[in-house]
Amino acid sequence: MLNEVGARLYGIRAGDTITMIGAGGSFPVEIAHVFRDFGAFASRVILPTTFLADLDASAVHWRRIAVRTAPHATRTIAAKLGERYGASRVLNHDEIRTLAMAVFDRSFVVSRSLAVLALVVAAVGLYAALTALQAGRRREFRLLSAIGHSHAQLWRLAMAQTAALGAMALFAALPLGLALAWLLCDFVNPAAFGWSISLHLDFASIAGPLLLGALAVAAAGALPAFRMAYRGTP
Repeated sequence: MLNEVGARLYGIRAGDTITMIGAGGSFPVEIAHVFRDFGAFASRVILPTTFLADLDASAVHWRRIAVRTAPHATRTIAAKLGERYGASRVLNHDEIRTLAMAVFDRSFVVSRSLAVLALVVAAVGLYAALTALQAGRRREFRLLSAIGHSHAQLWRLAMAQTAALGAMALFAALPLGLALAWLLCDFVNPAAFGWSISLHLDFASIAGPLLLGALAVAAAGALPAFRMAYRGTP
């Protein structure tokens, strides 16, 4: 198996054959899979142990080995290995993964804060746009009031227009947001770091921002609609 950094660097795909240099000469190896190696900046090849006999032993440098254990035996085996090789050289993969995920989640706190700030700015801009729009339609609302429409009916009409504009904005934002995420995962990230990120659509992650956007539209349009229905008409 070859990591994605090496595959992109040398233009190799799954099914291609590369040549490995061993003690007895060179031998071909077929690439069975190209895997994502997050954080890696160099090429990496994973070979079965059966190929070790064909490699030059002096060229193989062992830097780490992985030991799979049962969950209940992890601490015991780690302690035994620590006694022999030093505790600083024995790492628990589960603990590292838990710590990495905690740091990763904390990094998204800033992203969520920026998203809320962007939503507030969008709501303020929408409020200003709806205020100007309703002010430009004052004559139409006065005419509707003169032919018998109540203030409540005019308010509902203004809110319906606001909801229609908000729905169009939300439905336009959804495909644009997904397209931007796809570009970041499959093009920008590989160009910057050499490895891509799988894009998985989560209903909660999509529905949450849409719901917040709908609430922002309602909050931004309620006051301009009220002013037009109750103050802009006789």
